[in-house]
Amino acid sequence: MLRRSRKFLFVVVAATLMLAGGGHALAADIGVVVLHGKGGMPGGLVKSLALHLSRSGMDVANLEMPWSRDREYGAAPEAGVGEIDAAFEKMRADGAKKVFVVGHSLGALFAAHYAAERAVSGLVLVAPGGNVASRFWQDKVSDSLDKAARLIDEGKGEEKTDFIDFEGSKGNSTIHVTPTLYRAWFSTDSPLNQRRTYGRLPAGLPVLNIVPVNDYKALVRAKDDLFRLLPDTPDREMYEPHTNHQNAPAESAEKITAWIERVAKS
Repeated sequence: MLRRSRKFLFVVVAATLMLAGGGHALAADIGVVVLHGKGGMPGGLVKSLALHLSRSGMDVANLEMPWSRDREYGAAPEAGVGEIDAAFEKMRADGAKKVFVVGHSLGALFAAHYAAERAVSGLVLVAPGGNVASRFWQDKVSDSLDKAARLIDEGKGEEKTDFIDFEGSKGNSTIHVTPTLYRAWFSTDSPLNQRRTYGRLPAGLPVLNIVPVNDYKALVRAKDDLFRLLPDTPDREMYEPHTNHQNAPAESAEKITAWIERVAKS
């Protein structure tokens, strides 16, 4: 009798563990690429978000992209797309059946660009910012764009020199990059043209748009107008956590994880 009881107990415990691990079994089929913001790094503001997703069982790649602190726009937008392609290719080879791209700030705009170029299961925009097509932003960099055009016309498009970058919270900064790459990232034809990129997103794409309550005022003012540009689906959602621009990735980690898991099941 004791031996039978022990056997029964073992079966119950094993079944319970299998059920408890069901969420992780599902998550193992999910691949996620995380993109940091302007001048950021994978070990910066998006680190805790990437770790949270990974601990849920998802296959996560927290990439250093061309707009990082160290790379300084040192590769074209097309190269950035290729870097994400490579990450997803590896995830699919490892068994991922659904793939999601998550970006913070400027990384959110590039995540949207990627989702417009490639098929993904869902897109997460965390405090999206860095729209280069606004009149205000273009006024800040117009002299540098003129300089880049002149140097390209002179056959010096691949020679690095100094240009102005601009960020609303920090003002002007100097970057050392080729004229060709500067124009690729900062002209109105750039993937960082927010409205145009949102307009290119495929119908039916699930999108989680996160705009923290204490985000920069200009981003909060524009949130509803920009949200309407996203694909109108049952999985289009606006989430407004009580935090700021910098802390939005960490403070939204649980929400993002739950949203991805729900969309992946559908």
